[in-house]
Amino acid sequence: MTAPGLDPFTGYDIHQYDISGTDTLKISPTLSLQDFPVGIYRGREGYDSSPRYSFLGLSQRSTFLKALVDGGNIASSTFSFFGGWTGAETRYQMDGSLVLGGYDQAKITGSNVTLPFQYDPSCENGYLISVTDIKMNLKNGSSPSIMGASRGSAMKACVDPSVDYLSISQDIWGSFLNTSLSQETGRSTGPINYWTMLVAADGAYDGDLTVSIYPGIDITIPNHQLVVPDYDINSNGQAYIKNHTNRNVLMLSLQDVNKDDMPHFGKPLMSSAYLFVDNDNEQFTIWKSKAATDTRLVAVGPPTCSPSPPVSTSTVSPEPVPPAPSPSPSPVSDGRASTGAIAGGVVGGLAALALSFIALYILARRRRKRRQALEQEEEAAKSEELKKATGDSYFKPEMPSDRQPPQEMPLTSDPRYGLAPYELPPSQEHSELSSRRDTKAFPTTRNTSISKSPSSKSTRARIPPQEMSATTPMRNNFF
Repeated sequence: MTAPGLDPFTGYDIHQYDISGTDTLKISPTLSLQDFPVGIYRGREGYDSSPRYSFLGLSQRSTFLKALVDGGNIASSTFSFFGGWTGAETRYQMDGSLVLGGYDQAKITGSNVTLPFQYDPSCENGYLISVTDIKMNLKNGSSPSIMGASRGSAMKACVDPSVDYLSISQDIWGSFLNTSLSQETGRSTGPINYWTMLVAADGAYDGDLTVSIYPGIDITIPNHQLVVPDYDINSNGQAYIKNHTNRNVLMLSLQDVNKDDMPHFGKPLMSSAYLFVDNDNEQFTIWKSKAATDTRLVAVGPPTCSPSPPVSTSTVSPEPVPPAPSPSPSPVSDGRASTGAIAGGVVGGLAALALSFIALYILARRRRKRRQALEQEEEAAKSEELKKATGDSYFKPEMPSDRQPPQEMPLTSDPRYGLAPYELPPSQEHSELSSRRDTKAFPTTRNTSISKSPSSKSTRARIPPQEMSATTPMRNNFF
């Protein structure tokens, strides 16, 4: 069977020699997938000189992950990846790691960042990051930036574990050469690290490289994973150093027809970063990786049962501290843990936590009801005491009684107002005050006697004191 397809630049059918079909895919001694669709990419004879790699699709549309989930082999469509070390010396070499349905806790350290998938034609997997800075960690302790005009802003890049390089703009590559005092000699044409940059071995860069990723994590790539010999493969399939006068910097300068391409960060970044991809929740997480040979697997269940790995709340300084010289991996004893045991512990812990929340809610509800009952009893008691003290009739606090005793006007002068005593005529001594508002208290005409008071310079009317009716209620005079 063939899988036809046209190259977007040349129009050639680059897949006319590909082979596809179905086969039995053996994953482990105890796990195999029957009639699994596979394809072999062969390129176009005499045209495509790129290396013949095999690819394992792990995206949201991955038939491989779907077959594992449907078969009950993994609980979620997740995976994690550590690229391992591929340095020139044995002490700088280490196997990578691919975990399906979870991640390896022994391979992560420090804080992390979790980002949503952002699909772009130049980043089809959706693992799009914002690079805020790229710094060269020199042996003298300084860390100059090589972002150039991009410093202070973010440069978009695609995390792509399938490529062997860090592709960067031509101006960033120029800054790298100027800062390291390296001399460019061309590009690698071997099947390993194809088309990456070559520099003269004499004076090649000997420091590390730190990539800062928004919102706040620094990944430091050691020199032994960034600058390596220029390898090729002999007829026996073994790698050998093709040219000892050159060193291979695992960067790819984007220039000419590729100058506007999006940068892709692959193998060098994955030697120092740990990638976890959650296809179910459409997000991915990046940690700093830890060079360790032990394994502590953590299973991640479907979205309804178990969330993605927790995001660290610790902050990361935007200015990285100059790293120490690149360490060599130290062997660590194998501490493999059962995936089922770990998953069971996680589920049990979540169940216990849920029961605790339910118990707290019930207790709080009972206390609230008890408090409301006590408040109602206190209010009822206060109301009963008030009824006993005042009775059922309505009263005005400012008037202690409906009846007022008779009042007499004073017969002596009041020094506060300077008024002399006055009296009513005998015929008006016992006149009553009307209880209606429109009735005047006194007659319109008075038969008064005028006399000259020896103690007063003016003539005043003397009115005898008037008694108020003892039967007239005072309440009516206020309404």
